[in-house]
Amino acid sequence: MLKDMVLQREVRINAPAEKVWLVLTDPILVKRYLYGTTMTAEPYAGGSIRFTGVWEGTEYVDKGTVTGYTPNEYFAYSYYSSFSPLPDLPENYAAIAFTIVRQPSGSLLQLEQRGFADEAAYRHSLENWGSILDTMKALAEE
Repeated sequence: MLKDMVLQREVRINAPAEKVWLVLTDPILVKRYLYGTTMTAEPYAGGSIRFTGVWEGTEYVDKGTVTGYTPNEYFAYSYYSSFSPLPDLPENYAAIAFTIVRQPSGSLLQLEQRGFADEAAYRHSLENWGSILDTMKALAEE
């Protein structure tokens, strides 16, 4: 796993932190921006998190552990994709973190992801997160 590669993105959202948090954590809204994925999470550090669905005819169950959970501020988790070419071992889990920064005219949503199977996985994530964050912004601003 490439632990030194770090993906960072951010998006300014014309909505309060509470609305951004709802988009980030509500399973119904997650399904709308995460390609139909169903997310189930235990809302505390140490809780489990799962992402399930069907992608191009193949069922998947991605999983991890919630590593940070501060409502309206911070949500982080480890993440293992069932599509990963790497074995399901703790050292092969990515680390994903969202930080919501309150601003006078809304919020800034910051994303950081560490740990990629290879450079192709990094490029794939970079492209996907751009689209996902744009949709999250749109949902929060509805």
